[in-house]
Amino acid sequence: MDKLPLTEKDGIHFGFNFNIPGSKTRVDIPWGIMEVEKDQWVQGNRNWLVLQRWLDISNETHGVTWCSLDAPLFEYGDRHANISMGWGGQGNWVTKLEPSSTIYSWVTNNHWHTNFPLTQDGPVTFRYRILSHEEYDVVKANRFGLEQSQPLVYVTADKDPCVQPLLAIDNPKVYPTILKSLDKDRVLIVRLRSLSDGEENVKLLFPHKNSKRISLCRPGEVNSEKIGEELVMKPYGQVTLKLEF
Repeated sequence: MDKLPLTEKDGIHFGFNFNIPGSKTRVDIPWGIMEVEKDQWVQGNRNWLVLQRWLDISNETHGVTWCSLDAPLFEYGDRHANISMGWGGQGNWVTKLEPSSTIYSWVTNNHWHTNFPLTQDGPVTFRYRILSHEEYDVVKANRFGLEQSQPLVYVTADKDPCVQPLLAIDNPKVYPTILKSLDKDRVLIVRLRSLSDGEENVKLLFPHKNSKRISLCRPGEVNSEKIGEELVMKPYGQVTLKLEF
């Protein structure tokens, strides 16, 4: 897109109209997954919403997982974000979102007085990724979102690489969000996130080398209690572990 240097109020919205009758829309957000309208507070903003890496629109038989890599704001069902009144104005605020399979990616606007330049113009790129699928699968949706926002980075190896992972997890609904090496690979910090709305049992496996100690971490990655290789993740829970080898 090549943006013109406009001074009058304007906004740019890219529309995606999917033919998925009877659908639900689930949104990846920090610390959880939100179903539009159902999981929102009464006081929550419905004129525009925000995603972390992906959203999924699906019914009982089919759907799509949608990723917006450069613009996290979106509108659900219609363009509701064209509110340009001054401070204290009431505006046309949406109080309930009806089911829809249409979304708008809200990429730019100059509706409010902010500490940005009066005009912002020139070429800019907005990238989107869409995966069609059968019934909704949170594991596949999240993996697709991660693959688009954090693609694998490859490097050239000068010797045979390690083909066995340091850590494996036996539950696909739990995955690591952080894997950090300390003390010349003798210590790993791992943060696990659960994609499930219920409790999940998890077993840690060490195909390459057994861990000498597994500890829960307090804030600051300080050791807490020692635990075993099995743990229970709370609904949409996260836990930070220190693994010593």
